[in-house]
Amino acid sequence: MRWARLRPWLSVAVGVLVVGLGAWYLVSHWDDFAVLGRLDALSLLGIVGTVMVYLALGGFLLNTFLRRYSLVLPWYR
Repeated sequence: MRWARLRPWLSVAVGVLVVGLGAWYLVSHWDDFAVLGRLDALSLLGIVGTVMVYLALGGFLLNTFLRRYSLVLPWYR
């Protein structure tokens, strides 16, 4: 099989593997995440909002760093 035909399926396989490993980790460590069920909705919303701001800020800083030093990553769009 040619690499060009295999390449799209490889990215799908890696994505399925990552999601599968994440689900396995969640199920096998269920007791570690049980504390989230005891939080009220406002606290849980605050945690989720904080994580989302953190991820967006990290993306902004990566973009700024790449532009500042004129770096080009082939996988970064």
